[in-house]
Amino acid sequence: MERPDTLEEALELLNKAAQERRRELRGIIGDRYGALFNLLAGAREKASSATQGVEKMRSNIMDYAGEAVENVKDQTVKCAKMIDRHAHDKPWIFIGAIAAGAMALGVLLGTRLGDRK
Repeated sequence: MERPDTLEEALELLNKAAQERRRELRGIIGDRYGALFNLLAGAREKASSATQGVEKMRSNIMDYAGEAVENVKDQTVKCAKMIDRHAHDKPWIFIGAIAAGAMALGVLLGTRLGDRK
C-alpha cells in the first residue's frame, strides 16, 4: 500500500477504500438477503402445501361424517319400520314389555324416593 504525500491524496485513498468496502458489504448483504429470500420462499411453499393438506383432510372428514350421518338415518328408519311391523304383528308382547319396564322403573324410583324420607 502506498503512502499518501498530501491530505487530498490521503482522503482520496480513504474514499477508494470506503468504496471497495461498500461494494463488498453490498455483495455480502445481497447474498444474505438472497439466501433469506429463498428460505422464506421455501417456507411459504411448505406452509401452502401443509394448508392444502389440512384442507383436503378436513374435506375428507366432512364427507365421511356426512356418509356416517346418512347411514345412521337409514339404519334408524329400518329399525323403526321393523319394530312397527313386529308391534302390529304381535302387539301383546310389546304391551307386556312396556308394562314390565314401567314396573321396574317404578320400583327403582319408588325405593330411591322412599330412602330419602
